[in-house]
Amino acid sequence: MHHVEGSHHHLKRLGHPEMRVVIPIHKGRILKPKTLRSILDQAGWTVEDLIRFL
Repeated sequence: MHHVEGSHHHLKRLGHPEMRVVIPIHKGRILKPKTLRSILDQAGWTVEDLIRFL
């Protein structure tokens, strides 16, 4: 984890400082599909990549 701003966690990929992913963390709330898609896009992942990882 790079840093936290309020409820948003900012991650950087080792070896790729230009690649950043921001993940909102809100207790008791589920991510909306569009938010999850944005996180995946920032990470350079597809839905299939996520499913394989799980």
